[in-house]
Amino acid sequence: PSFAPLPPPPSPPTTTTIISTDCYHYHPNTTTTTTTTTTMTKLRDFIHQIRDAKTYQEEREIIAKEAAEIRDTSSNPKKRAQNIAKLMYMHMLGYNTKFAQMDSIQLISSEHYAEKRLGYLALMILLDETQEVLPLIEHSLKKDLDDKNQFVQSLALTAIANIASHEICRDLCPEVQKLLGHSPYVRKKAALCAVRSIQKCPDLAELFLDDIQSLLKEHNHAVLLTTVTLMLEILNADTVLRSASHDDPPQVPFKKTLIKYLPQLLNIFKGLLMSSFTKEHDIHGIADPFLQIKLLQLFRALGHGDLTASEAMNDLLAQAATNTESGKTAANAILYECVNTIMGIESEKGLRVLGVYQLSEFLTARDNNLRYVSLNTLKKVLAKDQQSVLRHLSTIIECLKDHDISIRKRAVDLLLQLVSRKNIKLLMQEFIEYLQRATDEEKQDLTSNLSLIIEEYAPSIDWKVDTYMRVLLSASHYVPLHMANKFIALLTHCNDEMQRDVTTKLYTALLELCSTPHLLSKRSKFLQVAVWTVGEFSLKSAQVDPSQLLKVLRQILDRSDTDVRTKAYVITALTKLSERIPPLAADTQQILHALKSNPELELQLRSCEYSALLNVGADVRRKVVAVPHPPIEIQEDAHLPFSEKPHSRKTSTAAMEGSLIEFDDIGKESVDEEDSGTTATAQQHGSAQSSSSGDILMFFDDLENNKVEPHNSAVPSTGLDDFFSDVSPQNANNHPQSSPNRIFTIYEKEHLVIELELFKPDEVYSPEKTTAIVHFSNSNLFPLTSFTFQVKLPKYLTMKLYKATSDRIPGASNRKVQQKIELTNMKHGEKPLVLKYQIKYKQNEDGEFVVQQGTTQKLDF
Repeated sequence: PSFAPLPPPPSPPTTTTIISTDCYHYHPNTTTTTTTTTTMTKLRDFIHQIRDAKTYQEEREIIAKEAAEIRDTSSNPKKRAQNIAKLMYMHMLGYNTKFAQMDSIQLISSEHYAEKRLGYLALMILLDETQEVLPLIEHSLKKDLDDKNQFVQSLALTAIANIASHEICRDLCPEVQKLLGHSPYVRKKAALCAVRSIQKCPDLAELFLDDIQSLLKEHNHAVLLTTVTLMLEILNADTVLRSASHDDPPQVPFKKTLIKYLPQLLNIFKGLLMSSFTKEHDIHGIADPFLQIKLLQLFRALGHGDLTASEAMNDLLAQAATNTESGKTAANAILYECVNTIMGIESEKGLRVLGVYQLSEFLTARDNNLRYVSLNTLKKVLAKDQQSVLRHLSTIIECLKDHDISIRKRAVDLLLQLVSRKNIKLLMQEFIEYLQRATDEEKQDLTSNLSLIIEEYAPSIDWKVDTYMRVLLSASHYVPLHMANKFIALLTHCNDEMQRDVTTKLYTALLELCSTPHLLSKRSKFLQVAVWTVGEFSLKSAQVDPSQLLKVLRQILDRSDTDVRTKAYVITALTKLSERIPPLAADTQQILHALKSNPELELQLRSCEYSALLNVGADVRRKVVAVPHPPIEIQEDAHLPFSEKPHSRKTSTAAMEGSLIEFDDIGKESVDEEDSGTTATAQQHGSAQSSSSGDILMFFDDLENNKVEPHNSAVPSTGLDDFFSDVSPQNANNHPQSSPNRIFTIYEKEHLVIELELFKPDEVYSPEKTTAIVHFSNSNLFPLTSFTFQVKLPKYLTMKLYKATSDRIPGASNRKVQQKIELTNMKHGEKPLVLKYQIKYKQNEDGEFVVQQGTTQKLDF
């Protein structure tokens, strides 16, 4: 069927192209230029061609053709406005338009208001403050600022407020300051230009202090809004100018100058709270919420650390928090800022309770955004009023069941900081239930934190052991290595009755897990703990069936998806069991013989060593294999991923590049040949455990990454002298002893303590070389975030500064963050070690940086 052709599109009206609302005002000094029908149609046709392009290549061809036409007509002033309009559309599509930057600069010099307005719009879209051609517009900006027409002035002010560089802001500051006394239409734009000038040149803030009083007398809400923004920027500039890096800070703090305007600001805020309906400023029944929010932010900045100013605000803040009805976005935004202000100033306790109550109301809302900001704010409130937050503990726990992962993460972070000895059992039960339904990413982070909480707040040893087992089962293979090792070390300190009960529970859980083979690979850490336990304490439990246990261990060993570390635990347990339960000896020898040809070097090595050990005399086996494992020292900082401690193994490539890898502190009963020159602390550990150095059940330090140290031969000698050569006292004494460690406290203020531990390196003793470990600890409830530690040395000292173990120092915890420094004193014996340091951190994620500097004492080491 044939269709009638569509009628042509109607011709556009011959009117001026509207770029901003300023075009509605009549310009008395110029003649308004209209765009002809042909011009508008050509621009519209260009847009239609782009939209009708079926392929990206066709679109690029149209753009290239139009760009060539623009280049050809760039010298024609009559075509310039039309070209600029098309260039802005091309820029919106992501195409390069730098070739036409000069056209927009020339267009702002036009005498016609419509072209000038289009030129300024193109200037703000096509250019930014980093462009090299930007200084060329300074003369045109100055000329337009001095123009008698307020609309021309507003165009220049808008451009300055958006793209002005450091030099332009400084040069045009007098003109901007002069326009602060103009009409309200110009004053609001001039105030925004002042904000831009202070951002680029903080030392200009003092010039605008005298204009604040006249601006606050203005009844125009737009002027008041920009004035409050200007006052906030002045306060920020004061902080910048008073930082340690600035040479000439202001003599009188800007805050003291601005605080005198507080009564006037409170009257404005009270007027907004009590005002009746005004159509011009009303949004969902709230009078100008934008101005109210800015005022609350300014109150927070003025009241922080000032008790007198805070007392003046208390009544109005309570009125705002009580009378503002939540439900609409505008009202919720005001309530949120009101609570932030209450917590940010020196408010009364009753007012803080009211603020926390408002946040708890947000937690019951359906809007995820409200719940998210509420949890985030409650986390900041903990530093000031933890008891008020604990009243709403049940509401926070309910957030763990939310479908939104961001809500759940924030709830977990908040609950981790609320843990105490009183609520540890309740919260740990919730955490373990949450682990069973959490994502893999959440499990990895949560289990590390749970390990710290269990160690710090465990009410009893029974509860600690039981909780560790439940976490190991719930978190699958995301349990960190230090947590499994700490649990094993804990078992060696328990009495026989508890060891029997734990062995029985782990044996039962191991049988249940093996009945579902597809889950074995996801429970690697639990398998290691369970296998080690039944191998060490199986004789204490009457419920352990040797034949069934052998079958389970074979099943784990034969699976291809079982990791090397777990298999190493299995053959170690079998070696122990073969000596304690004689019927298992033959099967164990058969298994070890089969593993001698295993492609994994670690399994091959251990099977050869264990097989040789089982072939020696019975007396030796009883003294080495059957002996109970001695209590393992529980390392307080075993969870720290710091592989460069003095008693660690050879430095890895990753560590030399500044990154740090996790290590296993448990079971280091022997002294390796490469580590014989250790610190005094490490030597004491080695000597205290030298009697048990021959024990087979050492943990496998290098199995975390499935790597082992290279050996001289693929199959070691079967002699026991070679097997125990690494741990013989004669071999350990062949290396020089390093100097004992010395610890200096170099910084201790409020909640932050920094200790400097010095020792000589282990490799070749060199008196001019010193290794320093910096320990950072935080006694505050809140963690310190974005933490950096910088060091400056005299010329006779050189250093290699490693990356810190974390940029976040946990609060209210024994956990320490560490950073390694390698120092070389080229004038050793003549001049001491002296370090000048700078620390920088935030007390909360959204807070300001705290910067502290200091110099250590003379360290003769």
